[in-house]
Amino acid sequence: MTKYNFRIATPDDISGIFQVMENVGYTAAFYGGKSEKEVIPLLLDALFDKKKNITVVLCELGERIIGYSIFGPYAQYKKPIFPEEKENFAYSKGIGIHSDFQGKGLGMILKQASENIAKKKGYKGMYTDVGTTNTKSLKLQEKAGFERIAELPDKSRPSGVNTVLFKKVF
Repeated sequence: MTKYNFRIATPDDISGIFQVMENVGYTAAFYGGKSEKEVIPLLLDALFDKKKNITVVLCELGERIIGYSIFGPYAQYKKPIFPEEKENFAYSKGIGIHSDFQGKGLGMILKQASENIAKKKGYKGMYTDVGTTNTKSLKLQEKAGFERIAELPDKSRPSGVNTVLFKKVF
């Protein structure tokens, strides 16, 4: 059985995080066409600025970063179309698994590791949202025990793609 290691990322991990993001298409989608040299400082600011209170959970195989999960406080990162939540919930900003390791259940394991870390940080649950065309992630959320609570139009997504909002209470 393969032994994966899960831990909270530090700024020193940024190159490995970038490599996975590049592999899964995240950097193309959100930083369209910018070079690694241009994207790294933007990622450092987005992920490791202490005021943003982001947690990045890494999945490693040996010394290689093969996946990440990103979350922060829901109240800080929710979109205006989402419901108000008065309790201490996290918001999952996404999971990425290098294509060489997809289809092996690693997304579920990484999601569970992230939830465990969120619980230790005092969160009572987690929200996430997924585009209606991302069938793999939609299935992952439901398999992980997230409740589908809404499907909403979202101007930040391509035309015809809605946002599905999920919630899980720990």
